[in-house]
Amino acid sequence: MIDVHAHCPSERGLWGLAAPYPSDAYLTFMDRAGIDASVICTMDGLIYPTSATNDEVARFVSVDRARLVGLATVEPRFPASVAEVDRCLSQLHFAGLKLHPLLQGFAPTEPGTMLDEICGLVAEHHGVVLFHDGTAPYSTALQIAVLARRHPRVAFVLGHAGGRDLWPEAIAAVCDVPNVYACLGTSTVLATRQLVARCPLGQLLFGTDAGLGSIAQQVYVLRRIEGFEALGLPAHVEAAIRHTNPRRLFERHLSS
Repeated sequence: MIDVHAHCPSERGLWGLAAPYPSDAYLTFMDRAGIDASVICTMDGLIYPTSATNDEVARFVSVDRARLVGLATVEPRFPASVAEVDRCLSQLHFAGLKLHPLLQGFAPTEPGTMLDEICGLVAEHHGVVLFHDGTAPYSTALQIAVLARRHPRVAFVLGHAGGRDLWPEAIAAVCDVPNVYACLGTSTVLATRQLVARCPLGQLLFGTDAGLGSIAQQVYVLRRIEGFEALGLPAHVEAAIRHTNPRRLFERHLSS
């Protein structure tokens, strides 16, 4: 199983989260959970989008680059964000970006940002842009789909598949735009079943939003995995969502 939505721990104790844990401890947890590889986003960078927080992700994943894949983040309104994305993709060998429009205070459709230049760089590196989605007003699937249409060579991942309320919008985005992917794992049972039933199978992924809290608190990750398995999906469907599709997106990094 490949978890395409996980976080490294907060170095600054954001939101009252526990003290950070080392990468080795998380790899041990992955073994326990049956996770072969994890795509690791920043936690602190969603509030402090700096080169320092990207470097923290790079250090976290450097312990085992065959199992831990890094994503950067930037403030897309700043012109300097383009150079930072280039550094993260070229020098830190990240697979792409994680953007959180709600926390970072921008809209995917906002004019005047550096998003088009950033996505152009991601396309050159055959990368992925993972978006937080499912939260109005800035983080909706159809807003992300507008950006995805302009950049067909970039894979855009809806990190929460529309969340609890906007999953019908996520279905519309995935069905209408072939480079938009829905990440299941944090959705309700109803939403997950509808997404699987109505979306192209090749555009579905699985992610747990791991990393929120101490290693002991990662029990919620196990529950999300168990909940997905309890859906009783056909074996080939489950294998595509949890292994085949994410491996195709991140193959260049998982094979390193």
